[in-house]
Amino acid sequence: MNKWIVSSMVLFGLLFAVAVAARLTPITKQVEAPELEQMDVELKLAVGTFDLYKQSAGKNAVAEFNGDYDETRYEYRQSFEDQGKRGTFVFESELVNERKSIDIDAKDNRWEFAFSPEVDCRFDIEVGAAKAALDFGDMTVSDLRLDVGAAEANIDFSSPNRTTLRDLKIDAGACDLEVRNLGN
Repeated sequence: MNKWIVSSMVLFGLLFAVAVAARLTPITKQVEAPELEQMDVELKLAVGTFDLYKQSAGKNAVAEFNGDYDETRYEYRQSFEDQGKRGTFVFESELVNERKSIDIDAKDNRWEFAFSPEVDCRFDIEVGAAKAALDFGDMTVSDLRLDVGAAEANIDFSSPNRTTLRDLKIDAGACDLEVRNLGN
């Protein structure tokens, strides 16, 4: 009898996990701009899990992002404006209905961003109630502004920056913030 109860509970758990995963909308996009030398990057991330890192070698894109999200709870907007050697990349993810509960461990709004190390990026990043792992190692980052709200954020320069970081500004609210390898 206990085997039937345990088996039923396991089956119910698997069905629930499949149902939750099935309602997530996957997104994968690349931004191609072969002449781009400098890019202003604006990221506004309200709730969810976010990762940022250097793009893999051999990619033609200057930026790429992928993730999955629950369309009933979140929406995202993305744009890229190319002005020849300069460009502006904007990404915003937010709750559709802010009255719903906010979960910092939200698995239904997950995004990963990768930027070309060959393009000089000026980052302006806002992170709300989220988990964020931002690794700027071996990228070309000339300016970095972070506004971290009620987040769990890890900021890392895991390897040296390819240029001089002219301006660094971090505004932190009620968060768990760890900054590593700032000397890089």
